[in-house]
Amino acid sequence: MGYRNYICIECEAMPLSWRNETQRMNHVREMDLKVRLTKDEWDALRKYARSRTYPALKSLAAGVLEHKRQAQELHKSAIEKISYNDLRKERKEELLDLLHGDLIQLFELTPGEPTVRMMKRFEKEFLKGYISCSHLQVIPDLHWNQVFHDAMMAVAADIKEDVALRIADL
Repeated sequence: MGYRNYICIECEAMPLSWRNETQRMNHVREMDLKVRLTKDEWDALRKYARSRTYPALKSLAAGVLEHKRQAQELHKSAIEKISYNDLRKERKEELLDLLHGDLIQLFELTPGEPTVRMMKRFEKEFLKGYISCSHLQVIPDLHWNQVFHDAMMAVAADIKEDVALRIADL
């Protein structure tokens, strides 16, 4: 049975349908407190919002579902799209510093040379990650492509130089 499955005497005396509805309503309340929901949680909310068996669960789930959808729309609208060339100087420097650090990590963790495909995927994930910390969606343009290429080459040269120095010290 275990502690997790423990039910108090009053709850155990209640009908099974009441206990089931209460458990599901507690699950919906937990989802309401979360910032992000998984796909399975979204599916569960939709399912509960269509419930014919439990009317209280249906109304609670419908309200939480509407609240989560509104929060999702507000978050989407808060993200500003801007091309790299139109960024302020401070933002460009911040982005370049983050890029440099992440590229060093990538080069150090990648055995051998990173492939072009790996670099394209890295660039896409890097820009996607920048959205979460700045609420800016940077649209790559020609200037960004040049900056990314230059940063990639500079980091690769730094890594090769460090490796050569380590070998010379041996």
